[in-house]
Amino acid sequence: MIIYRLFIFIALCLMVDMAVAEDVLQQIQNQLSQAKIASGQFQQEKQLKFLKKPLISSGDFTYQHKVGLVWKTNSPFTSTLLLSETRLISNQIEREIPIGFGRIFASVLGGDIQQLDQDFVINSQLKNHTWDLTLNPKNQALSKAIVMLKLTGDSELRLLEIHEVNGNVARIQFDKITHPTELSPQQVTDFEQLLP
Repeated sequence: MIIYRLFIFIALCLMVDMAVAEDVLQQIQNQLSQAKIASGQFQQEKQLKFLKKPLISSGDFTYQHKVGLVWKTNSPFTSTLLLSETRLISNQIEREIPIGFGRIFASVLGGDIQQLDQDFVINSQLKNHTWDLTLNPKNQALSKAIVMLKLTGDSELRLLEIHEVNGNVARIQFDKITHPTELSPQQVTDFEQLLP
């Protein structure tokens, strides 16, 4: 009888924890900007395991709902990376990527973080309109490359940390995020490469 009561108590505690976690995710979801287009600037610091100093780069990004992400590095050199849910195009070379990785930006920049639940185990915290998410990959393809992702934001994504299996860590800060109603002609051209 005692074991049965203990089992019921543990089950109820787990159900409460799951309900609280879902409630926090819903609050974060409601707080995020729900936009078809997001543009802004980024600064990335990549700490490679074998280097003492991090590699620093900066540039601009544009996200378009249901199409993907254009990531333009301006410093220390110029390059353009195009990312959809399943494809990555860099220097005209196209590669397939684990589908969950492509969803990260689409989910957070598009204001749909609950979609991340398909590919990650999510731990969330919400404090004074600032939120933190820790994502651990569920699927094998993602877990071969990524140990953990940490995201921090408010009404927008402000910081993304990518902890790789090989020990490298990338920290990307997002700034000056806007939500234009239309793409510029150059952005239209960039996104055409991601269309089927």
